[in-house]
Amino acid sequence: MRPFTIEIPEEQIDDLKRRLRYSRLPGVIFQVDSQDGISLPFMRRLIDYWRDGFDWRAQEARLNQLPHFMADGHFAALEQPQALAEDIRAAFRPLRDAITQKH
Repeated sequence: MRPFTIEIPEEQIDDLKRRLRYSRLPGVIFQVDSQDGISLPFMRRLIDYWRDGFDWRAQEARLNQLPHFMADGHFAALEQPQALAEDIRAAFRPLRDAITQKH
């Protein structure tokens, strides 16, 4: 078992942003309610947020505050799982707010 630090190469983040920028969504879709799938406006807001609003490096730094290890696979050693749950909720709060706001 050895310590592990999350270090996403900038090229991978750039590639993801490029893929998000060139995502092809339909112009319109027929949708009666949420049982028909994710709405097109919601999907557009989600893509915009992941491409332009999400701070990848801040989240990487936040996750790296936890002790991570590599053995047969990657894992984080947690002494206080409830604290991690709170951190995860806090990390996703801006995403929730960004994609649920009405245009």
